[in-house]
Amino acid sequence: MIGILLGSYTYEWVEAGIWLVGAAGMIGIACLDGLLRKVPVRKKTQEKADPLAIVKDRSYRRKKNLFLAAMLTLLSGAALSGMQLQSTAVVWPQVEKTWQAKVEDRNKLYEDGVQATVSIAEGIYKGCRVRIHLKGTDTTRLTPGLNVKLHTTIRTPQNTGNPDEFDYRFYLLTHGISGVGYCGSTQWEIQPHKGSIPSLSLKDRIRSYRYSMEETYRHYFHGEIYALLSAMTLGDKTFIQPEVRQLFSETGASHVLALSGLHLGILFGLFLWVIRRWGQKRPIICLLTILALFSLWTYVIVCGESQSLVRAATMFSMMLTAQCIQSRMKGLQNITVCSLILLAASPLSLYDVGFQLSVAAVCGISLFNEYFRKKFPILNPNSFSYQPLPKRSSCFNFIGWMYALSRSLCRKTRQALSKWAVELFVLSASAQLATAPFVLYYFHVFSPIAIVSNFFVIPLTTMALLLSVLFFVLPFFQGIVAPVLSWTLATLLNGLQAFTAIPGVCWHLYPSLPTILFATCSVAFLLCFFALRDHRKLLWSAVALSVCCASVLIDNRPNRVKPHIEVYQTGRVTNIHFVTSARRSYLLSSVSKDSATHSLRYVRDTYWAKNKWADPLYLPYQWQNEEIRRRNDVVTFGQMTMVWLHRQISTSYNPQHAKSIGLLVISRGCWNTPEEILSFYRPTHIVLDVTLPQKQRQRLRDVFRQYGLQVYDKVAHIELLEN
Repeated sequence: MIGILLGSYTYEWVEAGIWLVGAAGMIGIACLDGLLRKVPVRKKTQEKADPLAIVKDRSYRRKKNLFLAAMLTLLSGAALSGMQLQSTAVVWPQVEKTWQAKVEDRNKLYEDGVQATVSIAEGIYKGCRVRIHLKGTDTTRLTPGLNVKLHTTIRTPQNTGNPDEFDYRFYLLTHGISGVGYCGSTQWEIQPHKGSIPSLSLKDRIRSYRYSMEETYRHYFHGEIYALLSAMTLGDKTFIQPEVRQLFSETGASHVLALSGLHLGILFGLFLWVIRRWGQKRPIICLLTILALFSLWTYVIVCGESQSLVRAATMFSMMLTAQCIQSRMKGLQNITVCSLILLAASPLSLYDVGFQLSVAAVCGISLFNEYFRKKFPILNPNSFSYQPLPKRSSCFNFIGWMYALSRSLCRKTRQALSKWAVELFVLSASAQLATAPFVLYYFHVFSPIAIVSNFFVIPLTTMALLLSVLFFVLPFFQGIVAPVLSWTLATLLNGLQAFTAIPGVCWHLYPSLPTILFATCSVAFLLCFFALRDHRKLLWSAVALSVCCASVLIDNRPNRVKPHIEVYQTGRVTNIHFVTSARRSYLLSSVSKDSATHSLRYVRDTYWAKNKWADPLYLPYQWQNEEIRRRNDVVTFGQMTMVWLHRQISTSYNPQHAKSIGLLVISRGCWNTPEEILSFYRPTHIVLDVTLPQKQRQRLRDVFRQYGLQVYDKVAHIELLEN
């Protein structure tokens, strides 16, 4: 992990070959040390000490080998992460040209287009992966393996720069995406194949089967049921409404929408039951294991090979293989080996939130589950003893035998349900306890009802996945399975809506990183105290809890906001935020109020909520109060005057003296030269909006800086006014 972090933060100025040379040096040192140990030691006199005697010390050699292994692992991680980032970070030509590409996958489907991942098929950029947005009606025919011709400008991914916003650029780099682009309906076309039959690979054919499954879903399901089923079985969350996403998030059931270990775990349990049911001999067990592995990885390829599915499939494959060879591997050993394999294949998976949550959940289940099983004997499967039925000696006690049978069945059912409920509770509590720090840090949401909601969500999810398997395995009974599947998903949605009606079902918290670390240490100390009964740890637990409470109080203290101005970058929309206090602010936007609210949804849910800011007031063209005044494109905020240029300045009227202003915002639509702008206004600060074309922005920036003006180019958070 340290090596991956080192390589990812130094890849821009340190070549990956340097880390490879260091790793090779560690290997050379280890080999040289092994050769030296084989050299016989000469006999020494008693007066002179043996200089190589320390080498013979086992503890020294163990420490030395551990140090060499640690350095080798660190340098290898730095080399692998640096090589992946350097190969992905491509400098694209900022010109519009024609590209030949091959479709890898169709990510999202819109009403007027599609978002797809393509790989460049020619030139020096051959093999580079690009995420491109294609407009037009032919997007439904876009399947993996097809060749397309694109006429567009491919750019390096860039972040908007808004505070506390998702790092989209690094997200694409970690997923191997080097560039982004946009094509209109007339700027792309599907290339015809050379032969009569398209020469698609087996992998592309398997991926194409996913779209036929989507068409089958559209024939039987509609609306929210179709969107939910596509997300749960195929990983396509395009058509899920924001209200449904929020519903699952508030109840702690977001893992149902994302294909992960839960979904593969249900299929894995089905395969495991088949192996245990019909696998009595070693050849049959091996054959069933091979079929199960083939089915798992085929399903992963069909669903797009997301990192969460690849992680789960790798872990389950190791478990199936270990069972086939009759090897016992514990959960921590399994997740350790699986993590090493995945990080060696893709080092940047370390930054994936799903990877961190998966590792934390499995580690929590492995640790806490064993602890709870030792503390509570009811969780041991051997604790459930079933009494045998009395033997029927004659036909006269048939009624008594049936009564005993019913009692035995009720007892078995009751005990099985109790065991299932307790195990599900322990697993949910362990997973939620282990993943709580990561969920709070990334998503700022904590759902205390998640443990209870899993008793409702997991059985319905299991039923829905098994019904979906029957839906495709038995195509002649799709008309019978479809209504049952629709009822299951509708019940799931209605149940989650009922859970959201409970007060305090979801907590929105924004703790700092030190607070999360202190809270994690406090919980760890408390668990150690209760597990080991060591009263000496009680003092450290009290200290950790005190520090944690103090950190929470510091995080929740009232924020003192100074009057300032902020400019947000939201695509092609200009948003200027005038902040007076945490409870009162004003928003100036180039679009309507509803469109501005939609464009700023991420800023609202993260930055504003974190600082406990209320929603701003939308400024009309004419507005005036004691704090702010607007007259068309001129805004007076405190002692500062701001002018927003989004149209051409008339050059017929040339004032004698330029007007002194505090802030000048230049947006798309103003085509005046820098000299013409400075003849009208003499600003202190200049903001070049994101909507400006690249050439115009560069020219304005260079000329304004020659005049010694403060220019903000693509800066989202700017504090300009301090009273």
